[in-house]
Amino acid sequence: GIVRPTHEIFNGRVTQIDNPSGISNHATHVAGTLVGNDNVQAGDVRGMASQASLQANDFNGDFPEMLQQASDGLLVSNHSYGFGADNLPLYFFGAYDETSAELDELLFNLPFYTMVCSAGNDRNDGHNPDDNGYDLLTDRSCAKNNITVAAVNEVTDYQNNFSVQMSSFSSWGPTDDGRVKPDISAKGVSTRSSTGGSD
Repeated sequence: GIVRPTHEIFNGRVTQIDNPSGISNHATHVAGTLVGNDNVQAGDVRGMASQASLQANDFNGDFPEMLQQASDGLLVSNHSYGFGADNLPLYFFGAYDETSAELDELLFNLPFYTMVCSAGNDRNDGHNPDDNGYDLLTDRSCAKNNITVAAVNEVTDYQNNFSVQMSSFSSWGPTDDGRVKPDISAKGVSTRSSTGGSD
């Protein structure tokens, strides 16, 4: 769907590249988490890159779009989408498949471009029960040359690695070939951001 470009935390810094149907709450929320400014709500909705500009695409045709836009100078892209685990066969979880390999080849040939993707939200939903909630990454999140991100609870006072608590829902690996994934994590629980319903 479309990122709501008129939302007050974007200040005209969002450009929708393609033309999907309808405004999407998910796309708008992710966009705010990425580039929302801190001029409203006492700064509580400041995004990770609050002065950046955002070019928004739907998820159709993402490989050719990544190739074209990275060739034109795009340095970072975010991909907060993937397969839901409900109807996937078990062999799909953790598999370094054709899509993973194709993505790695594309990223290898674009050395100044970084592709970030979400780990997914399927842990504790009863999928892949023999692995006790592990081994739930799929598709793009199993690639080697991207950055896969998990969601953790907010850390207000970091003391050591035990200060970081995994969310109850974020998917994690390892991949079937033994690599530790996700690569990084960030606050992803009760994150305040923009929605598509209003400006």
